[in-house]
Amino acid sequence: MKIRLSIIMLSLVFFWIGCDEERFMPTTADDLMESFKTNEATKAMHATGDIQVTFYPMGGQNHGGMSGEKGPAVDELKYAHVVFNAHEAAKKNPAKGKVSIDMMNENGEITRQFTADVTDVLVEPELMRARFLAIVVSDIKTESDDSDHGHTDGGHTDGGHDEGDHEEGDHGNSGTPKGNQSRVGQLLAVTVIDGGTPGKNGDEIAWKWFGVNNPNQPDLENPAGWGSLESRNIVEGNLTVHVK
Repeated sequence: MKIRLSIIMLSLVFFWIGCDEERFMPTTADDLMESFKTNEATKAMHATGDIQVTFYPMGGQNHGGMSGEKGPAVDELKYAHVVFNAHEAAKKNPAKGKVSIDMMNENGEITRQFTADVTDVLVEPELMRARFLAIVVSDIKTESDDSDHGHTDGGHTDGGHDEGDHEEGDHGNSGTPKGNQSRVGQLLAVTVIDGGTPGKNGDEIAWKWFGVNNPNQPDLENPAGWGSLESRNIVEGNLTVHVK
């Protein structure tokens, strides 16, 4: 008798669960689509890019250098190949990604290579813009650089000009070594805007280096700190801000 009663009770429980399941499941096509959109919205947005850029170091032609202070070092056009991926933090995963910047001479030979690990990402879908921070983990000077200077961790330590040692944040007591020194450990702040395909039709990229002890390091929660980044001219490739 007890066994029969237990079987009846279990049958009633399963029957109730089956009938009540509709409360937890979409009942119409509209409900199903809304559920799908909600799941899509929880996916982390990200930005990717593979571009060629040119620029003048701070104090050069496109930065309004003071008359009489422009020399070959700051007027020389710089070339770089930039590859990046920057993913926003998700529910269970932190922000992640990589940035590589290969400095090149006018012949396309790599002279210096920077690699940085992405630590923080903010994607603004309404502006098709992404901002991210990365810590430099590698700075390698290659043999293609024919300058005759010493170097530490891949960066020059005396007198040379590579990637612009007159760049932003390099002077004063900001805690940022000059650009001719190693940038390992420094913070790289990057802003990208997806404005067209290919990239030269409207995409934008700007970046800036910040020393470990620099009090002006930008914060993703404070847009005011991002106005000093230096824009680079995209001449080839494309970048994309992924908002879906």
